[in-house]
Parts: sequence; structure tokens; C-alpha cells
Amino acid sequence: MTKILVLNPPAEKGFIRTGRWTRKTRAGQAWPPIHLSYLTGFLEKHDFNVGLLDACAQNMGYEMTYLYIKEVLKPEVIFFYWAFDSMIKDLAFADELAIHSKVVLVGPWSLCAPDALLQTKRIKIMTYGEFEQTCLELLKNNHYTDVKGIIWRNHIDNTIHTNPPRPLCSSQELDDMPFVSEVYREFLDLKLYRQTSLKYPFIDLFGSRGCPNSCSYCVWTRAFQGGASYRSRSIKNIIEELWFIKNNLPKVKQIFFQDDTLPQKHVTELSQAILDEKLNITWGGYSRAELDFDTLKLMKESGCRTLHVGYESPIQVNLDIIHKGLTVERMKEFADNIRKLGMVTSATFMLFPWMTPTEIKFTINWAKSIKPTRMNFIQAQGYPHTPYEDTVRRFGTALKLMSFEEMKHWEQWGFKQFYLYNPSFWLEVLKHPSEWRDIYQDAKGLFSFLRS
Repeated sequence: MTKILVLNPPAEKGFIRTGRWTRKTRAGQAWPPIHLSYLTGFLEKHDFNVGLLDACAQNMGYEMTYLYIKEVLKPEVIFFYWAFDSMIKDLAFADELAIHSKVVLVGPWSLCAPDALLQTKRIKIMTYGEFEQTCLELLKNNHYTDVKGIIWRNHIDNTIHTNPPRPLCSSQELDDMPFVSEVYREFLDLKLYRQTSLKYPFIDLFGSRGCPNSCSYCVWTRAFQGGASYRSRSIKNIIEELWFIKNNLPKVKQIFFQDDTLPQKHVTELSQAILDEKLNITWGGYSRAELDFDTLKLMKESGCRTLHVGYESPIQVNLDIIHKGLTVERMKEFADNIRKLGMVTSATFMLFPWMTPTEIKFTINWAKSIKPTRMNFIQAQGYPHTPYEDTVRRFGTALKLMSFEEMKHWEQWGFKQFYLYNPSFWLEVLKHPSEWRDIYQDAKGLFSFLRS
């Protein structure tokens, strides 16, 4: 039987390759490799001999990982997750592994670098879009030129070819996927993963895929789903996995939905089902700043503790530019409701290269005014072949844009203003002694970033 390895390769310490933002964490965070875990479970379900290695989380260096794979695991096929921001090192390492194994590149970044195969010597195939079914077909079909959802290189003339896209997984197919929590239990050490604002240890999963919105900066939605598309698992199926976690992973203190967003109808049904089942769990997820008070209240009653909220900007023209589909007034109402309910929020704001110092200072002051539990201030990166890259290019013809170093300076300034020079933040910290340990862990990573 073909021996398969699903691999998140090494990286510099603190680099998050398999998250929505592939960059070095500000606070020592790490996400489980969720897409790779779904692939692992899917291939296991189809009776393949498959293993999952997260060399990044295990802090394994390149040499150690190479030797471990070559001498111990000895896979015939490696599904290798790579990222645009670490592309040079990733592809070089994948090429080394390809001396001994067939390597297929997987992940969302073929959207941004569709010619990545030309930067390798030995690798012939990479996937695009959702890749579970694609990888399964590659294992079964020797004629990969017929496989949907791949980009391949002709070894004779070195030309790149893109096969037709693969249809998205339906809601029923999502229900038929193995529980990712079972894969975590079998292959990963959950103690290696930590997220600011989440209880430790946590576990994450998908209750749905895709998003009904069209924000211009979102890579995952475009790369995996080809644009705005939303499909949900049945509430019954999600509840079954929540029971599995509760009964089989008792050390997990919080469940987090990695869904691109939690639409009001879906999250209302989910919250009510959790209450009806008397699950008594702590959970959280991503949310747009638009859910109403009654929905948020129901979510909290069902155990929702943490929401990661992309406010992006309190300046309406910027929200319009990135097609956020929200108003500042609605976001402010949402933030007020969150505060009334006492829910934990990790609020994200974006630093755009066309912003003025006045706009940057206004953004941070607005962030302080809504009093989130945590705040993240990040450069909005214009990845190739995304609508946001086109936006940056258009602005660059009319305005002088900030350089990378200028934006890094303002990033650091924003973090200092919120975390160091913000009495209301520290007052909230003092009110919750049970979270001091988490604050300490966050602070170690943050101070390292501020000193860089």
C-alpha cells in the first residue's frame, strides 16, 4: 500500500504557515494545520496509509525533518503545504524531499504564485482550490493530466498547464468528512498550539466553508472557494463532533470555529442546538461586526466566550475600498453589544499603505474606545492576483505609499499605544486574575516584536 505523508514543513520559530495570515506571530501563537488535518482524515477514510507531521509546531529544523522523513517515515508520496511568504525556503526544501518521494504542493497559495512549479527542479504538480478530493484522485489516477484542480508541469518542454477547477464540496460532502478532532487526537499534540484570547488547550474545526461576503483582501476564500461561496455542515453533524470532543478530549478547554464567518441564521441554530443538547462547552469563532444583540446574547448563553472580529478600519472610505460591506455605525453598535455582554474579543485592524499619520492615530484611538480584550494591528498585504493588490497598485499611481519599514514602525506604534499606554486595558487585566498567565504568555511575544 502506498505510504503517504501530509507535511507542514519547518519554519523559523513563531512563523504561522497554515493560518490565514502567514507571518511571524506577535504573541507566540500557533494554529493546528487544519486543512492538512482534514486531508489526513479524508485519506484515512479511503483506506490509505497516511501520516501527518507538523514539523513547524514541533520546532524541527530542516535537517532533522529531512532525515526523519528519509530514514524513518520513508513515504512514497508527500502532500507538502507551502506558503507565499516562505516560498523560497519551502520550495527548496520540497525539492530536496522530491529526490526520494513524489511531492505534491498543496494549500491556497497557488492562487498567488501559479508558476511556483518553475521554481523547482523535480516537482510536477500542485493543487488549487479545495484539495481533499484532488489528492485522493491523484493517488488513484496515474493520468494526472485528467485530474481537476491541479496545475502541472510538462517535463519535456517545462510548460505550465492548469486543469479545469474541481467543484466545491457540497454540504453533504462536508458532513461526510471525518471529524478533524479525531485526526488531532491521533496525530497532533494539542499542547503545542496556543491562541491569544482562547483558553488553553483549544481545538479548532470547520462548521462551514466559504463566505457569503466579498472582502477584497481575503486569500483563503478566493483560493479555496474561488470567491464568495458558503456551505455549511448540518447542525446535527456539528453537534455530533462537539460531543466527540467533550467525551474524548476532556483536556480541551475551548472549541473554536475556523469558519470564515458565522452568519446569523447558522450561528443562531448552532447556539440553540448547543443549549438544547446541554453540552456545557466553551466555544468561539470568527465574526463580522454585524450580529445583533439577541444573537450575541444567545451565543453567550450557549457558551460562546471568544469572538475574533475583523473590524479592519473605523474609516468608512477604507471599508468601502476593501468591499467590507459594513458601516462604522454598525460596527460601533456591535462593539457596544459585545461589551454589554462581557464577551472576549480579539479585534483586528488593518494598516493600509495609503493611510496618513492622522488616520492611523484615529484608528488606534477608535480601537481603544471600543475596549476589546485583545487588539491586532497588521499590515494589509497585497498578495498577487487578488483584488486588494489591484487596489494598492491603483493608489500607488496617485499617492506616495508607505514603505514596508514605515508600515512596520506604525504597526509597532499601534501595539504600544493599545497595550502599553492604555490604562483601561490594564484595568481590565487586573479584574481577571485567572487570565494573568495568558497575558504573560502574550506579552513575551509582543515585547519581542516591539524590540525588533
